[in-house]
Amino acid sequence: MKNKAPNKKIIQLLQTSFYSLFEHKQILFPFAMIALIQLFVLEIIYFAPKHPLAVFFGPIIRKTYGEAYLHYPFNFMKMPQMFQSMQIPLYVLVNSFFVGMAVSIIATINSDKKLIMKNIMKDTWRGYVHIVLGSVIAFGMVKGLNLLYGKIYARATMIGATEGIKFLIKKVILAGAPYFTLLLSVLVSTLLAYVIPIIIIDRKKIFAALLKNLKTLWGSFWFTFILILVPTLLYVPVILLRRNLPLNIIPELHAVIIILSIVIMMLIDAISYTALTTYYLLKKEIQ
Repeated sequence: MKNKAPNKKIIQLLQTSFYSLFEHKQILFPFAMIALIQLFVLEIIYFAPKHPLAVFFGPIIRKTYGEAYLHYPFNFMKMPQMFQSMQIPLYVLVNSFFVGMAVSIIATINSDKKLIMKNIMKDTWRGYVHIVLGSVIAFGMVKGLNLLYGKIYARATMIGATEGIKFLIKKVILAGAPYFTLLLSVLVSTLLAYVIPIIIIDRKKIFAALLKNLKTLWGSFWFTFILILVPTLLYVPVILLRRNLPLNIIPELHAVIIILSIVIMMLIDAISYTALTTYYLLKKEIQ
């Protein structure tokens, strides 16, 4: 995985990262764990209205969403929202740890050291608090930008024009909502792209990592943005399926789309973090 200098050819770097995942399958382990945990959560949501889990989850679902969502087909229709609500604690407390593990694995492989999983977990645990804080900041930024876009979306719904530039703006904002949300996520990921690699590799605390992240982004912002955007585009088919499949007619498709999104996000994150960590390590080598 070593090179003499950081190569700013995005496609070549992404290809190298993709091949690294096959050559060093240990890198995939943390992302596979994230996917397995998410699938387990989805399974709990699926069985939540059924006995015996309904004893615990039934009253919660009934109070939060209503009696109807304990029964078919409404249980499937609410599944995406319930699954999404579970992503917040998972992202902050669980996913961040495994991403840190992946970064540590990549750094170990790059340095030609022996890969010992116990040491990897120790290194990650050492910086866990700061990784969690970084994840909280990322979540807060995404939440803030989505709230801002929500206000723009609400304003667009009030546009009464049926033609002209105002109508075009309304159509773009309303129809493009899921794509703008995805783009905002890419933007936040770019702004905090090197925080976890810096915490794990350089053993920096959160504020020092944020500062060094900004220094690393200086002169590399658009490169980093596109480096994250390109693999993220793999998620676009999921958005298209969600918008075009007959979900109201075949409610089970909600579960199918969630499973597909979990698998695709595993691949996106694996490629993105491998590329970002590799690029950061290469930059360190020439400094």
